[in-house]
Amino acid sequence: VIFSLTEKIQAVYLQNPNYDLNEVLGASDNVMNTLLDDLSPAGNVGPYLTGAIEPIGPIREDIRDSTSNSLVTLCQITPNTVFAIMLAHEKLLSIVQPGYLPHQLKSSDLRILI
Repeated sequence: VIFSLTEKIQAVYLQNPNYDLNEVLGASDNVMNTLLDDLSPAGNVGPYLTGAIEPIGPIREDIRDSTSNSLVTLCQITPNTVFAIMLAHEKLLSIVQPGYLPHQLKSSDLRILI
């Protein structure tokens, strides 16, 4: 669905940035929401649309750092380990991977693994 703002709608938004676009979309708004909810995993459309991996959150920084440090330590003492991923309830808690960008996992790779 491609929606282009006409000059009239742009003028309305300039006058009132809080303008409710539902009036313009009409019934198509409900159809789009239903379609996205039905097609996205677990009804969470954000990561689905952006191709992102949903992290655990909110989580305290010290807990996430501790987890990451544990994974790094395990990678250092385990021979031939390149990647380490810690998940909880199918959500990413921490990942350790090479610093060289071409060797890092992409979000599509992570989705397959998860």
